[in-house]
Amino acid sequence: MKLKILLKKQKNAYWAEIKKFWEIIDNEFVPPLSTRGDSVKLKIRDTDKSEIIVAEENNILKGIVVYWIYYPPVKTAYLHWLIVKPEFRGRGIGTKLMKKAISRLKGHGVKIIKLVTYSTKVSALNIYYSLGFKLYYTKRNLKGPGIHKVYLKLNV
Repeated sequence: MKLKILLKKQKNAYWAEIKKFWEIIDNEFVPPLSTRGDSVKLKIRDTDKSEIIVAEENNILKGIVVYWIYYPPVKTAYLHWLIVKPEFRGRGIGTKLMKKAISRLKGHGVKIIKLVTYSTKVSALNIYYSLGFKLYYTKRNLKGPGIHKVYLKLNV
């Protein structure tokens, strides 16, 4: 399996395939991602400040990680999405993508990586914690009883 970094030109070439990843997780969000418009997604596609890393094998995209260097003066990045197609989950693809993203961000001089997820995303949380991310804030019961919004960060 190859991990490939997509910069601006490559993001456009892969865009139709990348959009399918948001369809996979659409209903895991409240409200669904499809009801929020495409402004963030298009900004990710069209800017040089964001990068997408894809896990690809035999011309099949198996997973993606999307991050953005939001705050260059304070050397902070934000991880938007880590998505692995359901049929390929549990094979270490998410961990490999995250390790590559962390390495790449270190190379950009980033010192802090932040992300927001939900307490119900147990597999993703296990990946993040195994890589050293720490919880720094929780909004309890935000999406219903026991569904907490969790804020994580990694000092790199």
